Amino acid sequence: MVEAVNGRNLSGYTKHPDENEVLLGPGTRLSVESDDLKLNDGLKVVHLVEITDKNNETLPAVMNTISITSKPDLIAIWLDSEINESHQYYSESISQIQSIVNDVKIFTDAATCIKFLNKVKDTKILLVTTGSLGQSIVVHIHHLPQIYSIFVFCRDTAKHEQWTQNWSKIKGIETDFEAICELIKVAAKNIENDSIDTSITLNNNAIDQNMDFIDQSYMYTFLLKEILITMKHDKRSIQEFVAYCRDSHGNEFPKRDIEQFQQEYHEHSPIWWYTAPHFLYSVLQHSLETLDFEAIIKLGFFIRDLHEQLGKLHSEQFKKGKGKLLTVYRGQGLPKSDLQKLKSHVGGLLSFNHFLSTSPDRLISIANARQAAENQESVRVLFVITVDLSISSTPFANIRDLQYYSSHESVLFTTHSVFRIERIQQMDKESRFWQVQLTMMEHNDGYWSSLTEFMRNEIQGPTEYHRLENESLSQIQEITVQFMIAITAPPKLNPTSSETVEDKYYVSK
Repeated sequence: MVEAVNGRNLSGYTKHPDENEVLLGPGTRLSVESDDLKLNDGLKVVHLVEITDKNNETLPAVMNTISITSKPDLIAIWLDSEINESHQYYSESISQIQSIVNDVKIFTDAATCIKFLNKVKDTKILLVTTGSLGQSIVVHIHHLPQIYSIFVFCRDTAKHEQWTQNWSKIKGIETDFEAICELIKVAAKNIENDSIDTSITLNNNAIDQNMDFIDQSYMYTFLLKEILITMKHDKRSIQEFVAYCRDSHGNEFPKRDIEQFQQEYHEHSPIWWYTAPHFLYSVLQHSLETLDFEAIIKLGFFIRDLHEQLGKLHSEQFKKGKGKLLTVYRGQGLPKSDLQKLKSHVGGLLSFNHFLSTSPDRLISIANARQAAENQESVRVLFVITVDLSISSTPFANIRDLQYYSSHESVLFTTHSVFRIERIQQMDKESRFWQVQLTMMEHNDGYWSSLTEFMRNEIQGPTEYHRLENESLSQIQEITVQFMIAITAPPKLNPTSSETVEDKYYVSK
C-alpha cells in the first residue's frame, strides 16, 4: 500500500486498464510506515508513504524531466470569388490541397476571410489567393503572426510581380495550380521542421552532478528503433505500410501518392524520399512525436534504410575526422515558455526524438529563424551544434547531393541524437533572438548508458521480432521506475554484503 501526493494514472495506457495502475515519477521518495500486516495467503503488506516537506509538497525528485513539444495547427485557406465547390475542377483542386493540409477553408469574400484570419490563434495559415483579392487584403493581414505564407494564383504573373515584392510572406506567383500545391508542400514541410519534439533533463541534486536521465518517451522510441534497425525487412514490409496508409490515412493522402510510393520506393534513396514533399515525411515525424507505436513499427523498414544510409555516408564523409570539430546550425521559432525551460536546464541533456535537419550555413539558419518567429509570443532560436568527429559514432551526414531539393547543403542526424546544453545567450534584444549552444553526446556516456543497457536486457529475446513482442509502453514504464528506485532510493532494509543488485531491486518493487 502506497500513499503518494503525485502520480500518473495509467488507465487506458496499459494492457489492464481496469486495474487503475498509477505510475510514480522516477526518484519518488517513500518511507516505510508499517510492515506488520499479514494476509491469509502468507503475503505481507508494507505501508509506504511518500516523503514530503512540512508544507505537504513533494520533495524534489533526484531527476527533473520536462518535455517540449511545439507544433502549431496548420490551416490552408483558398480565397477566390469564383470558387464553386460543386464544380469538378474546384472540388479536385480542393482535394489536392487536402492531401497536403487536412484542414482547408474556402472563402469567396475578402471581408469574411479577414475576419476569420483575425480570429484564429496558435495556428499557422497558408493562404492561396487571386491576384486582385490578394492585393486588396494583404495590407490588412500580412502583419498577423498566424500568416505563414501567401501564394498568388492568377492568370497573369507579370501583372502582379511588382506589388508582391513589397510583402515578404508572399512566396510565389503561379498560373498553374500544380505549382501552387508544390509551394504548399514545401511550406508545410518547413512548418514541420520548425516544430521541436524534445526531452530535456537535468539532475537537481547537487551531490551527484553526473546523473542525467532521458525522458521515458525518448527511451521507448529509442529501444524500439534499436530493434527495428536490426530486423530484416522485405517487400512485405512496404506492402504492410501501404495497407496501413490506405486503412488509416486513406482520406488524407491521394491514392496516386500511395501507389507511387509502393511502385517506386526502390528507385530512389531513403534520403530522397525523406526530403521529398511527400506524405511519408509527415507520417514518420508524426508517429515519432506522438509515440504511435503501430505507425513506427510499420515504418520500421524505412527507419532502418534511412539510418543505414546515414551511417554509410557518415563513414565515407568523416573517416578522416580525427581531432576535428564540426559545427552546424538549426534556426527556428520557439515559444517563450519553451525557451525558459531550456534556459533553466543549461547543463542538462537535449534529445531529439526524430531525424534532425541542420545546415552548415549559419546565415541560412538565421534567415530560417527570422522567418519562423513572427508571433510575439515566440522567439527566434539558433541552435549551434558542435560535434567532435574524433569520438562521434552517431550517424549523420551531409545530404546535399542526395536530397530532393539540392539548392542548399544540409546535414541530417539520425533519430534520437542527444546533445548537452552548454549555454544560452541573447543575440539581439530587439529581434528576440537567442543562441543555444549544444554539444553532441555519445550513447556510451555515463548514467544514460547504464539505463539503456538495463532496459535492453529486459527485452532480450532470441530474435528481433521476439524482442519487439516483449516491448510495451506499460512494461518499459515499469522497468524504468524499478531501475530508478534500485539506484536512487536510500536502502531501508540494510541489505547484507552478500546481496546482489538484483536482490535490492526486487525488494524495492
